[in-house]
Amino acid sequence: MQGLPGFEELIIPTWEVLSQSGELPIKTIDEMVAKKLGLTNEQLAILHRNGPRTSFHYKMCWARTYLKQAGISTNPKIGTWQNTSLGNSVSQISIDWIKEEVKSYQLKKNSRRVFSLGNEYRDTGSGKNNDDQLLRWINIDGSGITNAGGIRSLRSLRSGTTSIDGLILFSSEEPAEFQKPWIDKFEKKGNEMIYWGDARFHEKKEFMDFKGNRHLKDAFELNIPILHFHRKRKGYVEFTGIYILRQLEERDTYDRGHTVRNLRAKLERTDDTSIDTAWLASWRTEDQWELRTKDGPPHWLDHHTNETQLRQSTGPETIVANVPSSFVHKKNKLAEDRGNGEAKLYIGPLKRHAEFDLFFHNWHPMNTYEIDVVETLLYLQDVEDEFSKQSKYKAVSRRLYSELLSRIDDLDENRIDLTSHQDKSRYYIRGSNKVWKLIREISLPLITSVTVSKTTTHKDGSADFAIKISRSDEVRKMNPTSGKRISQKKHKKKRQITRKNDAPRVPDDELKDRVWQRDQGICQANWRIDSSFDKNSGDICGSNENLEFDHIVPYSKGGKTTYRNLQLLCRLHNRMKSNREI
Repeated sequence: MQGLPGFEELIIPTWEVLSQSGELPIKTIDEMVAKKLGLTNEQLAILHRNGPRTSFHYKMCWARTYLKQAGISTNPKIGTWQNTSLGNSVSQISIDWIKEEVKSYQLKKNSRRVFSLGNEYRDTGSGKNNDDQLLRWINIDGSGITNAGGIRSLRSLRSGTTSIDGLILFSSEEPAEFQKPWIDKFEKKGNEMIYWGDARFHEKKEFMDFKGNRHLKDAFELNIPILHFHRKRKGYVEFTGIYILRQLEERDTYDRGHTVRNLRAKLERTDDTSIDTAWLASWRTEDQWELRTKDGPPHWLDHHTNETQLRQSTGPETIVANVPSSFVHKKNKLAEDRGNGEAKLYIGPLKRHAEFDLFFHNWHPMNTYEIDVVETLLYLQDVEDEFSKQSKYKAVSRRLYSELLSRIDDLDENRIDLTSHQDKSRYYIRGSNKVWKLIREISLPLITSVTVSKTTTHKDGSADFAIKISRSDEVRKMNPTSGKRISQKKHKKKRQITRKNDAPRVPDDELKDRVWQRDQGICQANWRIDSSFDKNSGDICGSNENLEFDHIVPYSKGGKTTYRNLQLLCRLHNRMKSNREI
């Protein structure tokens, strides 16, 4: 049996039938096109997938849709179609012309994608599907969500920040008070909504080890937009609004007969009735405040501005960093230390990143950072005695002191190019110009402090900062591992003898807790274990599922069960590492 023609081959016959007969019901159109093409009853009876519609009926729907989007035909009322004035005036049309007109129509239609309050949107589960109105609309290169379920974050793509810039929440139906929160249910009363975190019973995990709870905490601290979608039927989600996270508290829930500690968020919906996804993209990518807020939801932006100003007015006005030996120039290092130093200065643990980002006004591109030249000269006077051959520093001298004093006195530019830098557990500030280099050259380990003070706050969200170098009043001790050198003597390679490892293999609970906290409850596998990770970016797996304690130096090769020789790996990467060692 011959197959059916494609829907594109049905477009011109449909237009011809409407041109000849005028307004017609859908059933009549289908019958006339089938007769025109000489289709058999067997062909017309072929079902589309498993039915109940026939494949011919399905393809005819697409043919009429293309004619409508090209402006050739229209349906003036339900169940009937006719040609437009354009469709009646043209003497002939081609498939290629129809395709170009449809493409133009779809570009115009998709140029402004808006989530409106109370409307449903198609969720196919794939951002690559042209029919999708959720992932396809929200996701941009480098920042998006993989599926519609639970708590999903939108990563910031702005320069100088690695935090999140938005949160998407998904729910199904309203629950009872003590239901399992991770099944995406919520409680709603008017404009207020209660949403639970994603913690569940786990023998090894704490409630903040779950990714959803960490996202809720970040959203509360960073004051970012929160969009909520309600799934009432399969394949569709309803947009319920943009929310403000008013309160975040710890509460007990229950899972499989166990009491589980979890986060409970109280949110309030703003009066905004629609969200333009173009604004959502600009909010995550643009550095300038005017571009970030253009066409944004006005009520939420008013709240964000007021809340940010309130937090900044009540937040810390200064940050003090004690200078380590790793920061200073090679000549100023402790005599036992090696290396040339690095341009980043540690200011605190990464868990305080929201506080630091807020202090620096989320690293607004219009911020200014200036060194206090007078205070710098006074600092050099305070440390003059340290610039002698008898000091504990590597290569300082009276001559170096005079050169530094002269360079500061002749300084014609006191602005610093400052940015943030984070690794998996630490938060740094880092400069890139000659003024920052000079700070590294005049700083001395153990006795120098760098103080960053906020001097002025501007209406555009930026601020001015003063950087002061001073001699610290705090007496700091040298790192006990500082200066330890590896012997450079070459030894003859000895034949390796495999010895039985008598040390216990399984770590005790206290050691497990210490390793878990250090590794933040996520897999530490990097490029050394999995070659798919970038060696230079410092990427790690980061999975929090199926975690296992792994000996870095294998136990079978004499590795000890110690804090330094243990790490967290997910089951996949632990097996990958074991196979490689074998």
